[in-house]
Amino acid sequence: MTFSLTLIGGSTLLRLFIHSASLLFFTTLLSGVGIAMMGPLLSGFIKKHMADKAPSMIAIYSMALALGAALGSSLTSPLYERLHSWQMSLSFWGIPVVLALPLWLNMLRQLPSKSKLNSTVSFGKSFEPPWHKRKAWILSIQFGMLSIVFYSLLGWLPLILIGAGASKLHAGLMVTLFALIQIPSGAIVQ
Repeated sequence: MTFSLTLIGGSTLLRLFIHSASLLFFTTLLSGVGIAMMGPLLSGFIKKHMADKAPSMIAIYSMALALGAALGSSLTSPLYERLHSWQMSLSFWGIPVVLALPLWLNMLRQLPSKSKLNSTVSFGKSFEPPWHKRKAWILSIQFGMLSIVFYSLLGWLPLILIGAGASKLHAGLMVTLFALIQIPSGAIVQ
């Protein structure tokens, strides 16, 4: 999960230095890989370390994802207007990851020593990476496909709406509404 956070944050912050669509797509791919890896790993972490409240924590996790998407879709355009740079407005969203990484590392330090061996990257015999398990691949593919659908809609919906005559502000608000609808529906499904 530390690698996933680093991949998401690093690829998002890397957007500050890019000047081409191909590199933008590359950073999007890297972020997507990090997100697809994080989904099943974080769900498993919650189930293992918060078993007594796992359903509510997974619901909170799902709502946080939708809220993050809503904030990103509603605030990126105003950030662009304020900063006059699409690179800065996109890389701004790496800041929450930079802030989350020390919190995550601190939480790992507070885990019991047996849990630490199973939760962090270690080259000792006790570490068992999940990627050789069929279920881990199925969950990663599922999270990846869900992310593709969700983030494709977030990415293309504003352009479709603008092409249909909507203003940029209206298109951004509609995407925000789309993302906000995910919050109660995610809580109900969980």
